[in-house]
Amino acid sequence: MRSLFLALFAFATVVPAAAQSGTGFTNIGARPGRTPVRAGQPVSQLTPLWAQNGLGPVEADASNGGAAAGDGGTLTIGGQTYASGIGCSSTSVIAFDLDRRAYALSSWVGIDDSVGSSGSVIFEVHGDGALLYSSGLLTGADAPVFTGRVGLRGVRELLLVVRDGGDGSQDDLANWGDAFLSAPRFQPGDGAELRGIRGEWLPVQAWPLDPIQAALLDTGELLTFSSAIVDGPGTLSPGDPHDSTLGDLYDPVAGTHSSADHPGEELYGAGLARSSEGELLAVGGYAGPPSGSLDRLSTLWVAMSSCLRTPSPGFV
Repeated sequence: MRSLFLALFAFATVVPAAAQSGTGFTNIGARPGRTPVRAGQPVSQLTPLWAQNGLGPVEADASNGGAAAGDGGTLTIGGQTYASGIGCSSTSVIAFDLDRRAYALSSWVGIDDSVGSSGSVIFEVHGDGALLYSSGLLTGADAPVFTGRVGLRGVRELLLVVRDGGDGSQDDLANWGDAFLSAPRFQPGDGAELRGIRGEWLPVQAWPLDPIQAALLDTGELLTFSSAIVDGPGTLSPGDPHDSTLGDLYDPVAGTHSSADHPGEELYGAGLARSSEGELLAVGGYAGPPSGSLDRLSTLWVAMSSCLRTPSPGFV
């Protein structure tokens, strides 16, 4: 038994000094010929749900050069180049459906070296409407900033946002360098579950009139205006006949249209406001100063002369 103890003690004392650590743990080092693998995907390889950009399209694995697609160069921040990432320009928003399968996001952020020390932006990461990371104000003179691991557990919709720094968007060419999503075996969602949360554009619909102005009523209906002129279509000067404004009420729940009462003047360009009771006030218009308000219950227009006699001027 004594000999076995001595043998084990001797083995423990011959561990090479290079493998020791000051914390009491042993660092076995990287195996020769093997590169550490990150579980996940570069963000530039993911298909976004949608994207908007301040100058041309968002670029994958390249900087944002100009208005044309593919006109950027290598992503470079403070002399450091990045083989993967996203190039964009303020104001930029890129949306992804993570399907609650991602763990974290990391990236180096900063302004591309192509603009020198110019430009000023703020990088932000949003998850389901909550701000998860902000870089603070960065200029072209700043070195790349690492976001760290931004936690995304349970997040459905990811937004990568670049805001203008407050001095306009000139030279705001922003880079998400080496942007990486930690998510093993990840496949992005198609946005189906997000549509009821954030909404989406529907196909173009036929409309019963050619609207020139619209207002959302407190009933949820959409009121649209259209001119009604006697001498055919075209642009009229204020001296030409402006007979009335046609109105249409659209119910988005039922998907139906109904005719709305309209005043005797054209309301093109009129200022619109709603009272706390829900009445819609229209002030002015292309044909001149006459105006009135729309009663939300009867959907009838009340002339301004009648409005002015009420205790609260301008409303019914």
